[in-house]
Amino acid sequence: MESFLNRLKSDHPIPRPITCGWTNTGEPMWVAAARHDGDLVPGYVLNGVGFYAFKDQVVEKRGNENLPLVTGQNLVFCNPDTVPQEAFFRAGHAMANGKQNPLYVGAADFAGVRLCGRVENGVCYIAVNGVVHRQESDYLILANTSFL
Repeated sequence: MESFLNRLKSDHPIPRPITCGWTNTGEPMWVAAARHDGDLVPGYVLNGVGFYAFKDQVVEKRGNENLPLVTGQNLVFCNPDTVPQEAFFRAGHAMANGKQNPLYVGAADFAGVRLCGRVENGVCYIAVNGVVHRQESDYLILANTSFL
């Protein structure tokens, strides 16, 4: 009789952290989502530091408890114009007027390096060198291929 653990491993693979991109030296940057002032904000982790575009400010978090990586299966970065919105991977929320607005994971290239941030109302916000950059176009969205 097959053990429960072996069956669990084969039926339910362990989700892997999602890679946003790599530095010029080949270090991975991971997609993450951290809590800040009541919001759950997508961003990226590099060398043990999380970078998040929270409203118009860059938030840095350190320590394993502050750097929850986004995991999942069937997730890929796509052009947001080529996938239906229900395929967008919701990784967080922002509180506004007492309700939660969904935040998605976006990615854009800066100096040849792909970085991740939040997508809110069709705009991608990414923390780069202490500044929040706003990308209204030329960004990718993390999407679940199960909806495609």
